Amino acid sequence: MKPRLVDHLKRLLPDKANRTISYFLSLRDKLNKQPEPDNMLLSTSQVEEEDGLRASYNISFLIAKSGKARTIGEELLLPVVTEVFNTVLHKPATDIIKKSPLSNDAVQRRIDEMGKDTEGALCSLLKTTQFSLHLDESVLPGNEALLLAYVRFIKDEHMVQELLFARELMTDTKEESTFRILKEVFAAKKIPLTNAVGPPYPRLLVPGLSAYNQVACAKYRIICKQPACFPLCTTNRHEIAYSY
Repeated sequence: MKPRLVDHLKRLLPDKANRTISYFLSLRDKLNKQPEPDNMLLSTSQVEEEDGLRASYNISFLIAKSGKARTIGEELLLPVVTEVFNTVLHKPATDIIKKSPLSNDAVQRRIDEMGKDTEGALCSLLKTTQFSLHLDESVLPGNEALLLAYVRFIKDEHMVQELLFARELMTDTKEESTFRILKEVFAAKKIPLTNAVGPPYPRLLVPGLSAYNQVACAKYRIICKQPACFPLCTTNRHEIAYSY
């Protein structure tokens, strides 16, 4: 260090005059790591944007759980939030609302994304987990038949039941059609049918067959694909009721 700089250091910073060069290098590194004011403002803005997006997803999830129309977010929830901010917090709600979009399309998009993520996680789990399968049939108001598939499996030492899929029966409700849909879904999701240790509880009707033969027909198809299925699990709940 030049004599003039040494003299300057001793006069203005006497407590640091005897420090080694490594000490000053560490101070320089700490100074370089400090965020600049513009970057600090940018990071704060990014955090607010992420929080607004997270709130939009959470509210969309609540709308989906309630079964209400998707337009409730734009027609009711946004005015409610605006009123709370203006009346209670005495703050403008414009910036907050912009960061949490709740329009009809935005809510639908959030619900679809969360649904795909949930379905993907469930299918990934079923690829490596044994489960029991339950098939059921439902009818919509427009006389449209739906095939519903539920799975039961053990996760973290707890029994879990989830809806695997809901598909419209486009042609008929015969056992052959329902089994074809089941195979197509399992193939598309790459779920091994051999993981189904308990086959469907079928109550789907096949015209011209008795109730016993309808059940036996579905049993036969599943057990041919998965011989390890427990025969007891194929018992129709109606058969159990008739036996008492």
